[in-house]
Amino acid sequence: MYLLDRAYQSYAHLDRIAEIGSDFVVRLRSTAHFDVQEQRPLSIADRRAGVLSDRVVTPAHRSPRFNRSRAPGRNGRAGGRAGAAADNRLDLPAELIGLLYRHRWQIELFFRWIKCVHPAAALFQ
Repeated sequence: MYLLDRAYQSYAHLDRIAEIGSDFVVRLRSTAHFDVQEQRPLSIADRRAGVLSDRVVTPAHRSPRFNRSRAPGRNGRAGGRAGAAADNRLDLPAELIGLLYRHRWQIELFFRWIKCVHPAAALFQ
């Protein structure tokens, strides 16, 4: 599972991740647009995880390369300042995707610590 920040959002990159049989959760840029195929109901657990919406979508942009045969994907909006996320695991509950999305920043901080502070930082130089 790839947890990506919006700086890495590229439809072609997401396509390659899906082509190798892997999955992704990505924070979306504000310019990302989708055609909504289905609005899914939220469970109590989804709401507790901070998920505000769960929609099955296809990318609305035709200019970026995106393999529309791998669509639909899912996007939702998480609570707080987190913003919107997209994933390609329709079989997982929105609650789990929301938790992965929220905790991705902790993963970023861990790698920053490894690269900058930890004695093993020389391994990453």
